[in-house]
Order: sequence, then C-alpha cells, then structure tokens
Amino acid sequence: MCLGSGCLVQSLQPFSTGSNRLTLPGLEGDWKLLRDFGRKLEPSDPTPPWEISRQGDKPEHRWYKVQCAQTSQAGKGPAKTRKGALKVTLFNVGDRTYCDVSTGLPSGQTRYQNACLERVHTLGLVEMTNDVLDVRLADRAWFTRGATNGVFKMSHIHRFRKSMLITEQAPNWKEFLEEHGNDPSLFSTNRYFRLQRLSR
Repeated sequence: MCLGSGCLVQSLQPFSTGSNRLTLPGLEGDWKLLRDFGRKLEPSDPTPPWEISRQGDKPEHRWYKVQCAQTSQAGKGPAKTRKGALKVTLFNVGDRTYCDVSTGLPSGQTRYQNACLERVHTLGLVEMTNDVLDVRLADRAWFTRGATNGVFKMSHIHRFRKSMLITEQAPNWKEFLEEHGNDPSLFSTNRYFRLQRLSR
C-alpha cells in the first residue's frame, strides 16, 4: 500500500499526543474507493470496499482499523488485488482534523519479529462531507522547500531517494500544525484518497 511506502512525509514518532485524539461519527462501515493516490477509478473497477472499524475503549487510546485494498493490472493479464490493514488515529489541532496512519503488522509473524519491525507514521488531512471522505497527504515538496528556506525548523530530517523521514516528538508536531496547518500547500492536491460511503 502506498501509505506504507517511502514516497511521503513520514515520522518515526506519532503525530498525536493522545489528549487530542478524536472519533468521527459515522466513519465506521464500508467505503468505496473513488480515487487512489489521486488516480480516478472507473465505476467498473473491481477493488473491494474498504472496511473501517473503531478500536480501543479509552478516548486517548482510540483508533480505527482500516482494511484496505488496491487493484492493479499489468499488461493484458488479470487484475491483481492487494489487501492490507492500516492503523489510523484521528486528532485535531485548531479546527482541522488530521490522521496519523501506520501500517498494520503482518500476520504470521512471531512477537519477536513484530518487535523488530519499525513502524512509520504518515500525516494526512481529513475532510468528510456527507458521504464522501477525503484524505490528503502531507506534501513532501512543501516540506523540502520549507526546511531549505528556513520557513520552519525541525531538528531531525532525513532525506533519501523520494522519502523524507522525520523524528520529531508529538508535542512539536502540534506546535508545527498550529503554525502551518492552514497553509493550503501543506497537503497535496494530487496525492489523496477519496472514498464514498456504502454502508454504516
């Protein structure tokens, strides 16, 4: 899944502090993927629905499990569908809702293997209107320009190939989003996911 790949702004630390986590009414249920990383899917696309369910009892521990799927076709062969699980934590800073997305742990691994896997977090902006859900991902080019031009300072930024890996702590991210969260260029208008509700 592209949310787990190295083409985005990612962090080794969570983006939310726990105290600012939230849940969105009506988010649970089945959703049809309309845009996959910005690419518009045809109505006949065979991608299975995404399933969203809420996890955790206490407010500071609540998160959503997202069973997602992507279908791709190479040449004239049959379409192949890949499925995976994402852990999504919603949180707010000011009047905006963000998501902290990390990949689910693979099945069939031992506890020791799971402990050795480094889970990265991806930042997104969440916008839900009626039965349409948009998740816009943080724009790596914006972060690169901002860090280079001194628009903001982060003590630990690592760039390799097309990825940017940051190791700031959650309270620093809160301050960052308070200052820059309303910048219209911070979140990509090309790299985003759009889903439409099928059922609750």
